[in-house]
Amino acid sequence: MNLGELKSRLPAAVAPLAYCMHGFSHAALAALRESGGEGDALMLAVLQHVVEHPDEVEDEYGWVLHIVAAYHLAERRRTEAYPLLLQTMALPEDSLDSIWSDSVSECLPEWLVSTWDGDLARLIEFILDARVSAWVRHGAVDAMAGLYHGGRLGREQYLDAMRTLDRELGEADDPVRAAWMLQVGVTGLEELAEAARRAIAAQRGELVFISLREFERDLRNGVQGTVRARDVDAPVEPGWERTLGAWYMYERKAHRKYFGDPVDDAEGVFDDEEFDEDADADWPVEMPYVRETPKIGRNDPCPCGSGKKYKKCCGAAIS
Repeated sequence: MNLGELKSRLPAAVAPLAYCMHGFSHAALAALRESGGEGDALMLAVLQHVVEHPDEVEDEYGWVLHIVAAYHLAERRRTEAYPLLLQTMALPEDSLDSIWSDSVSECLPEWLVSTWDGDLARLIEFILDARVSAWVRHGAVDAMAGLYHGGRLGREQYLDAMRTLDRELGEADDPVRAAWMLQVGVTGLEELAEAARRAIAAQRGELVFISLREFERDLRNGVQGTVRARDVDAPVEPGWERTLGAWYMYERKAHRKYFGDPVDDAEGVFDDEEFDEDADADWPVEMPYVRETPKIGRNDPCPCGSGKKYKKCCGAAIS
């Protein structure tokens, strides 16, 4: 099914969810939820379209229905979405960023936890697939820990899986091994603590993913069962739309900033006065901002030395 055929299947009440230029439509989401199984089947078709025609998704400006679909199917616990998510997340890095953007790091673990079909072997195989983005596989390791925290993996089952990852990852010094080290501590796997300490000590280069001090603290908390909620990826629940709807891509100014002219406002969602063309002509020319220090990516190690990702440490406090 191509994009044109997919659009033709969208009910009018649900269609506003397809694009981000007019803001997030809560009424359209309510209509999707009310559509039950038919809506679920349509959202599965949306994910299948990403698998079959990623180039169309990349080229369709403002198309975000696949992100809504992933959230919706996760909320509905539709396990049919699980293999489709794995396939779409295995796309080449450039396509992955264009299609999924921040959802790779922000949402993937909870999507996988919510849609997991019980096939642990497939999840492990995905984590070990070097063709897949290291940050995607980092999220898959976090998802596996989320399944353990949620009681869907027994301790021995989870421990065996983590031992397999330890053996197969070898001396890799990348986000995947970093996720493994972090989760050994957070989930309190004392049996693998020494292997994690060796991996922490072997970290090379400028990026140190996790410090020994932070690991020992996490391990202590993990053994005692006092894990912080922000360190656990829980299943998607109703209310996710408040988070997604606040993303910058839903703000009209985002599209104006990068594409100049206002996007057609057929729905009248935005106040025209905000985009008065004559007023724009009087605005001063904005000079480019020059950073005094290197930019910290949200997935980079936090500069405070905690060993966490910036977005889950000082970045979380700022946001």
